[in-house]
Amino acid sequence: MSTLSKSDYKIARTCATKLYFKELGYPNADAEDDFLALLAEGGYMVEVLAKLRYPDGITMAYDGGSEEAARATREALRAETVTLFEATLISGGRLARVDILVKRANTFDLIEVKSKSFDSRKPHALTAEGFGRVPRTRNGVDAKWRPYVEDALYQASILREMFPDAEVRPFLFLPDKAKSTDIDGLPSMFALDRDRGARFIGPPDVRERLATADSFLRLIDLTVEDEESRAVIAEASKEFVASLGPPLIRLHQPRRIACKDCEYRIVGPDGRSGFGECWGADALDAPLAIDLYKAGIGASSALIADMLAAGRLRLSEIDPAALRAADDAVRATMRRQLIQLWCLREDREWVGDGLRARIEKAQYPLHFIDFEASQLAVPYHARMHPWERVAFQWSCLTIAERGAPREYREWINTEDSFPNVEFARTLRAAVGDRGTVFMWSPYESSTASQIRDQMTAREELDAELQDWLSKLASRLEDMHRYCVEEYCHPLMGKSTSVKRVLPAVWTADPRLREEFPEYAMAHGSPYESLPKADVAGTSLVVSEGTAAVRAYQSMLYGPDHEDPEARARLKQLLLQYCRLDTDAMLMIWNRWSRICDAPTPSIF
Repeated sequence: MSTLSKSDYKIARTCATKLYFKELGYPNADAEDDFLALLAEGGYMVEVLAKLRYPDGITMAYDGGSEEAARATREALRAETVTLFEATLISGGRLARVDILVKRANTFDLIEVKSKSFDSRKPHALTAEGFGRVPRTRNGVDAKWRPYVEDALYQASILREMFPDAEVRPFLFLPDKAKSTDIDGLPSMFALDRDRGARFIGPPDVRERLATADSFLRLIDLTVEDEESRAVIAEASKEFVASLGPPLIRLHQPRRIACKDCEYRIVGPDGRSGFGECWGADALDAPLAIDLYKAGIGASSALIADMLAAGRLRLSEIDPAALRAADDAVRATMRRQLIQLWCLREDREWVGDGLRARIEKAQYPLHFIDFEASQLAVPYHARMHPWERVAFQWSCLTIAERGAPREYREWINTEDSFPNVEFARTLRAAVGDRGTVFMWSPYESSTASQIRDQMTAREELDAELQDWLSKLASRLEDMHRYCVEEYCHPLMGKSTSVKRVLPAVWTADPRLREEFPEYAMAHGSPYESLPKADVAGTSLVVSEGTAAVRAYQSMLYGPDHEDPEARARLKQLLLQYCRLDTDAMLMIWNRWSRICDAPTPSIF
């Protein structure tokens, strides 16, 4: 008989139909190596730190399967006082493993550890007892927090069913962004491997401080949310458990705008597609109404909801006139939506009449910059806060004057030390004080501002460098904003990401293959041409931001971080990816420069 696991419950709460697809193993775009996910966020470090606060904790085995683990948990809970790690709970067809379970007589503290950030500086963030409170709105728990809250409350529901006369107190244990650490190099004090899991390997005195001190982790009291949600969780659990059968029953969810982000919107090697079964097989081959730019924002929300209810699913069926505001003004989001619909209908590029002016105002030398930065739940260095940004790499492509060849400069940090000041100093040497500096999205701007503030907070003062970082803001031009307002190509669909814009211009402009011969063999996108590398027996490629962060974390803290060859290959993967990001901006710039003299007739 199948049991409803915590992950089953969580996915079913987003869409009941997904539980059916999950049970049958349908292809899932979100399916990934949990080990890599832990590495990317540092979640394993938070869990180890949380358990250090309970030195008497007993880790429960899971080798014999869920039934045996649940039996062992029940046996251990016969004790009057006990703390268990990874306790297995089974009741009423439901299953969960609890990060930390503390029993004191007839009271249970159920603690779910997450790397999700919490900020105790915000109003009403703390209880009178000093516990944290989750953010709330007039409608209850903030929507972004609901999955984390329900994760813990689902487990509490099972425990309460097992011990109906006991007091069950659910908590989250989270990093508090308001707190910093005085421990330097904390992430390097963990070992992580696939077979042995995560362990703290730091000095004994540091272990003791982390176990006893008021560190940057804080307990979040979920008592109020627990009382509010008990009936909802009980009812939903009953429905989900019944659907597992036997026989397995597919619960139906109406088509809705949220389906745009469905992880089952792919076709597997066996031809199966959960999304295709919900929406119809032909829905996988054509743009849908939910693929509108920022679908669900403004007038498009009610419009698309009505279309789906009437069985009209195609993007081409949207009436452009319905996207205008009541006063017939075209708001910014609506404007982009109308541009997208025009490109779909005409099947050609759209060029705004303001693109030429933006191209002409640029001052040589032109600098195209890309930053890579990482944030961990566990602070990287002393005086840092959870999730504080570390800038570990930049690439700069410079065109000194019109028609000049490309000049590259780059920098990457490979040591476990605070890199941000050196990041800024080397960047200043590359970019200097002249010329327009291009980025794609405000990420580079916010990173530069944060580094300037960090220098003050850490008392690493350099007045000239901080002044340069402040002035850099006035030189930065956001090509992403240019794109949103002045350019669209049918191949981009709803996206304005550089990863979607580049394939569009690469396809539209054959001259780019002559200007960038190193990518000439690429068909759909130059990103597809990035070479892989074998790192400790695994073939890896870095072709997007998340992979870059994972490569950096692996280089510094992964299982193979002491292998010089593995570190060298990870470094090379990062360098070639960051360089392509700057090449991509120049390719797009070159395409725009060639077409800006022929704007598309106004569509507004």
